[in-house]
Amino acid sequence: MLYFLMGCMLNASAQKTIPRIAELLESEQYEEAFKLSLQEAQKGDAYAQNCLGIIYDRGWGVSVDHKKAFDLFMKSALQGNYYGQWNLGESYYNGTGVSKNLLEAYKWYMKSANQGYNAAQYSLGCCYYHGEGVMKDLTEAFGWLMKAAEQGNDEAQYAVGYMYKNGEGVPMNLSEAFNWYMKSAEQGNTDAQNNVGVMYDKGNGTSRNPQEAFKWYKKAAEQGHMVAQYNVGVMYYKGEGVAKNPQEAFMWYMKAAEQGNLDAQFNVGAMYDEGQGTSKNPQEAFKWYMKAAEQGLMVAQFNVGVLYDNGEGTVNNPQEAFKWYKKAAEQGYMKAQYNIGYMYEKGNGVVENKREAARWYKLAAEQGHEAAQFRLGSMYGFGDGVDKNLKEAAKWYSKAAEHGDAQSQYLVGTFFFLNDSPFFENEAAHWLRKAADQGHAGAMYYLGLCYWLGTSIETDSQNAFYWLKKAADNEYKEAYYRIGLCYETGKGCTMNLNQAYHYYTKAVEYGDADAMASLGSFYENGVVVHKDDKKAFELYKQSAEMGSGYGQFCLSFCFYNGTGTSQNYDLAIYWLQKAKENGVDQADNLINGIRDIQRREAMLKQYEGDKPYSPTTDPSTVILMRKSGNVYYVPCKINGISANFIFDTGASMISLSESFADELRRQGKLTTSDYIGTANTLIADGRIQPVSIVNIQDVEIGGLHLRNVSATLTEQQNAPLLLGLSAIEKLGKITIDGSKLIIHKNK
Repeated sequence: MLYFLMGCMLNASAQKTIPRIAELLESEQYEEAFKLSLQEAQKGDAYAQNCLGIIYDRGWGVSVDHKKAFDLFMKSALQGNYYGQWNLGESYYNGTGVSKNLLEAYKWYMKSANQGYNAAQYSLGCCYYHGEGVMKDLTEAFGWLMKAAEQGNDEAQYAVGYMYKNGEGVPMNLSEAFNWYMKSAEQGNTDAQNNVGVMYDKGNGTSRNPQEAFKWYKKAAEQGHMVAQYNVGVMYYKGEGVAKNPQEAFMWYMKAAEQGNLDAQFNVGAMYDEGQGTSKNPQEAFKWYMKAAEQGLMVAQFNVGVLYDNGEGTVNNPQEAFKWYKKAAEQGYMKAQYNIGYMYEKGNGVVENKREAARWYKLAAEQGHEAAQFRLGSMYGFGDGVDKNLKEAAKWYSKAAEHGDAQSQYLVGTFFFLNDSPFFENEAAHWLRKAADQGHAGAMYYLGLCYWLGTSIETDSQNAFYWLKKAADNEYKEAYYRIGLCYETGKGCTMNLNQAYHYYTKAVEYGDADAMASLGSFYENGVVVHKDDKKAFELYKQSAEMGSGYGQFCLSFCFYNGTGTSQNYDLAIYWLQKAKENGVDQADNLINGIRDIQRREAMLKQYEGDKPYSPTTDPSTVILMRKSGNVYYVPCKINGISANFIFDTGASMISLSESFADELRRQGKLTTSDYIGTANTLIADGRIQPVSIVNIQDVEIGGLHLRNVSATLTEQQNAPLLLGLSAIEKLGKITIDGSKLIIHKNK
């Protein structure tokens, strides 16, 4: 509108009437302005013709008539009036009063521009910039825009700044861009004011100054500039250049959003979603996310999917969730790609399709999405939706772990642990160590197992104990059993049966079946606790029924020996078979041993009629030993008290612990009269140590009895119970067949 009035004000041929027309138009006295313009136009005055054309074009005091306006502009232009030429070019450019014709628009812009009219120079520069009515030529565009800018045309100044900023038609020069934006901004150009704010904000072409950035954003925003309103909202939200104020941020975002700015619409949705700067309102959040989503903003499309997925702010609708996730995913938004993969994998909102799941996971994984990398690794690991490929699984698992998240590192480490292979050398321990160093208790446990088993790292008992203990100290329940085992066997630590009992008890509280069996052995042998065969039997039974091979093996011995329950060879065989199915190798040999005993007893019954079986009638006795680690345990009774003794071929006597002696004394099975004296003995570390010698009135092994046997009594509370070979050779010649101890009785 400014340029139209300038065309009226500068009519030199009608020095009296033309200024009067301009004054009337400025004061909106359109009827008088029309009369004067018509009067002078009819006289053929080019400037008056241009003014009258403007009045018809705008409908100021008359009905809009673009055709009359066009005809008047043509008359003015043909007389060489550069205002009329420019307005005629505008009519051709916009197709008002005449058919749109860019070639004609270019021609008339050029005529006006060549006369030095800055508005025409600006329009001509735009034609060259966009290639409208003429071949695109950025250098020519810059030249014409600069001519207009130097005359003070704010639009041209803005355009020159833009071309300097982007290096279009002229070498990039951010300082020049800033200068020209500033010239335009100071004239009130809102686009330029916003861009001056941007350059202060980012420190482009000038020193970074958030306060100045905010000032210029605010100038444009207050004039209704949509992007500037959004930028003011950002500054208030972040507290940059102005005090942080979520309420002000929300207000300015809303102004921009109502004008259709999709980023502002998204932010309004987010603030309603989170209750920032306004009350939390899921319905309003959904509404504004949807507005931005419908304009194609992929993060808004993703959030619309999330709200449909969770039924927040709208009804739960997996199908709609899938649709909006898909829109965002197809634009490359990796979170949406992951969610699409997950929905295909689980058949949620779409028909289950594992191959499609893998395809979308891969798209997200290639962009670095950690969860997608992990799930893709899992699919390759299990051959789910893709051909099984452990190398690909390892690749994607490792990528997931490289993000540094302890849980991912733990999961990757356990994958390598469970798929130990030369391809994955040291990978399990590598990733588990990273997670363990971050305090992940599960990783500590599995790293301990790596050292325990020699998986992907050299076996190291001390390190195994260290990491298992750290896991246990962090209340990782699976570690309790292993730590108990360490303390019981002295693996990586000093043997401490009290601590072993403590950790086995904790593991049992969490339902660890193997720990139940280990704790049962403490009760069976009276280690740390009072001997209690029934308690031992119940623990073994519970362990066995939960599927522990070790518990099943121990329970079979209870039925074989009648420990805590009635003797029952059939049930002993049943539980040994269960133990065999669970990988207890020695179970098979023991099954055969029990069946041998059953056959021998059957033969004796047949030979002797129904006379009860007596071991003394059998030329040999078979005793089933229980193997644990590298040692064999022989079931015995000492003065009628059951216990499992380690069969020691290098020992000459029976050796009792102080705790077992306490149990004998408690039940009146060992008295002061049974103490014979003391003797010196060589212990494991090479020292000579005095021990007590006691008389055992009855030692029962496999139904055979030794009377008045000397035994050593160590001072150690929980020392192992030892059965020396020399001691039992008094019963007869000893042979060993696997887990069977065979005593060939002396005649």
